Amino acid sequence: MERRRITTQGRPHLFVTLADGRRVPADLVGDDPATDLAAGRIGAPHLLPAQLGDSQAIRVGQLVIAIGNPYGLQCTVTAGVVSALWRSLRSGAGRLIREPIETVPAMELTPQTIDNLVEERREYHAIYSPLFRRREQREGVEKYLCGLLLEMPWKSIEPMVLALAGAKAKAVQTLQLFISEGAWDDAPLLQRHWQEVDTFLGQDDGVLTLDSSDFLKQGRESVGVKHQYGGEVGKRANCQAGVFLGYASRKGYTLLDRRPYLPQEWVEEEAYAKRRQRCGVPAALTFKTKPRLGWEMMQAVHPAHPLRARWVPCDEALGGDTNLLDHIDSIGLWDFAEVPHDTQVWPQRPTTAVPPWSGQERKPTRTRVLVGEAEPTEMAPLAASLLADPPQ
Repeated sequence: MERRRITTQGRPHLFVTLADGRRVPADLVGDDPATDLAAGRIGAPHLLPAQLGDSQAIRVGQLVIAIGNPYGLQCTVTAGVVSALWRSLRSGAGRLIREPIETVPAMELTPQTIDNLVEERREYHAIYSPLFRRREQREGVEKYLCGLLLEMPWKSIEPMVLALAGAKAKAVQTLQLFISEGAWDDAPLLQRHWQEVDTFLGQDDGVLTLDSSDFLKQGRESVGVKHQYGGEVGKRANCQAGVFLGYASRKGYTLLDRRPYLPQEWVEEEAYAKRRQRCGVPAALTFKTKPRLGWEMMQAVHPAHPLRARWVPCDEALGGDTNLLDHIDSIGLWDFAEVPHDTQVWPQRPTTAVPPWSGQERKPTRTRVLVGEAEPTEMAPLAASLLADPPQ
C-alpha cells in the first residue's frame, strides 16, 4: 500500500476491503518513508494468495497490480490494465526507463453509469443507420452493437448471436455474412463519426494520435499475416499490423480511422496471389508504408472535414519518416514525434532552394541546403545539450 494513505502516529487503525466485500482489520508490519510504501498483515479465513505474474508472459489488456522494479519503476505500486509493453520512455528528470509495462486505470461501471445505456445505444444507432442503404444492413448493425455490449469474454459472431437470438443457425450465418462480406461505403460513416467527435470532444488544442499496432495471429490465411515484429510481445512473431488515428482532448478520447498494413510481398508477389483473392484484397491495391497510411488518414480527417486539433504525437516507427513530419507541418499541425537518435537536424533552419538546372540530365525539383550553410548535427547530442541547459 502507499504509505501516504495511512498515518503512523501511534498505532494506526487499518482495515482492508477484500474482493468478496469483507472488511477486515489489518496490522502495520512496516513502512518506508523514503519510498512511500508500507506493508500490512491481515488474518481472515478462506484467503487466496495473489498469483504472481511473469513479466515476460504478460499481455496487453490484462488486469495487474505492478510492484517495483519488474515493471520498470522502482518502489511503486500501480494497479490497472496493461496498455503497452516494451516501449522505452524517459522520466520527467530525463532518465531513460527501459521497456516498462504501462498501465491505465481499470474501467469501473456503476449502475448509474448504465441506467440509460439501452436508450443511448438506440440514439447512437439512429445517427448512423440512415447511411446504410438496405434494411438488412441497418438490422445487422443494430444486432452487432447489441452483441458488443453483452457481458461475455469472447465477442465473436457466433456466441453473440446465440446469446441474442438463441440457437438459430441462419441468424449466425446472416450476421457473419454481413460482417465479412457486407458492402457499404465507409466514407460517409467516418465523416459523420468525425462530426460527432468534434461536437462532443473537439477542442482547439486537441491531439490527433497516430500509432501503429500489431496483433498476434495464428495461421497464414488472414489478410496481411506475416512473421514480423510484434509490439505486443516485443519480438518477431506471426501477426497482423495496422495503423490507427485517434483523437484526444481534455474531454475524452476515441478512434477516428484505421488502415491495415499489408507487407510488400503480400501486395506484389505472385506467391501471395491466392491469399489476396481469398481475403478480398483489391487487385489495384499498391504497397504503402505505415507512415504513408497514417498521412492518408490525416489528409481525410483534417483539411477536408475540419476536426479541431493542434498536435500530432507519434513514436519512432512513424516519426522517423521526415516526409510524414513535413506533411504534418504543411496542414498547420504541430508534431510531437519520437525520432532516431542519429537523425540529422539543424538548430536553426538553413537556407534552401531548388538548384538551378545545368541544362543536362533531369531538371531538379527538390529543395537543397545552399552551399555555405551550417552543417547538421545529430539529434542525440543536441537533445543532451538542451536537457543540460534548457531554454528559458
